Amino acid sequence: MIRSLKSCLRNQLTSITTGILIGFTIEFIQFITDNLAITHRWVDINDVLANTLGFVIGYYLSKLIDK
Repeated sequence: MIRSLKSCLRNQLTSITTGILIGFTIEFIQFITDNLAITHRWVDINDVLANTLGFVIGYYLSKLIDK
């Protein structure tokens, strides 16, 4: 039981961390390309948070559908 709970928490933490890193990477690339005058995009922390929230929602929906 405890082992299963630890595994579940580890999977959740890994998923949330992955979502944060993907969102941050996207925003970082936008920041770099904007500073190189390649594009004119806004860099915003709200986008990172929205991407992470979407990733977490998707994670839980996939768990729900998997059952």
